[in-house]
Amino acid sequence: MEKHENVTSFSSKDISEFCRQAKQPSPSNISLCFTSNVKKGLLMGVSDKKDGMLAYEITRSGNAFIESYKGAEKNAPSRKAASKKIKESPELEVLKISVDDLNLSKYIDIHSLDRTEDQALLILKIYSTEGGSSSLSPEEIVAILKNKFNIPANEVKFRTALSRSKPKVDTEKVGGKLKYKLMKPGEKYLTELADKIAP
Repeated sequence: MEKHENVTSFSSKDISEFCRQAKQPSPSNISLCFTSNVKKGLLMGVSDKKDGMLAYEITRSGNAFIESYKGAEKNAPSRKAASKKIKESPELEVLKISVDDLNLSKYIDIHSLDRTEDQALLILKIYSTEGGSSSLSPEEIVAILKNKFNIPANEVKFRTALSRSKPKVDTEKVGGKLKYKLMKPGEKYLTELADKIAP
């Protein structure tokens, strides 16, 4: 938008409109994306609102990130190959739940967590309370992080972290797959973690 449309600041409405013009799906929770990228230093708020909405602009760090992303994209597999791969994998049921239905304001901002175990426990808590999923597999947790929160995740790392998380979690077999569910020690740990993070 900044380079092609000469737009220096933008709001949620601008992003939705630009996605529509580009014939691309709009993010499910644009406000959450803004908040996350402000915390990462990639965006910053501007004093003037646009159409009564909060507006943002890209920081120097944000521009540097975009340029590095472009470089990585050149070395990535072709879109056609990636599209084919996606079509071959059926969508997981947990991905059908909208981020807007998860009441994320009640929980720690997952983008503020660096530890694999902490991210996994928080996803288990959110999806057991808000998403109706009493247990999740490492594959499902990784898919949620990637598709719903735009967080890079490695299934092997999450599988290892969860296997070492007892008694915070317990396991059960569902449809032949090993899944993890959050237990009382895990609930207590997340409450203490939230207290530490809270300003």
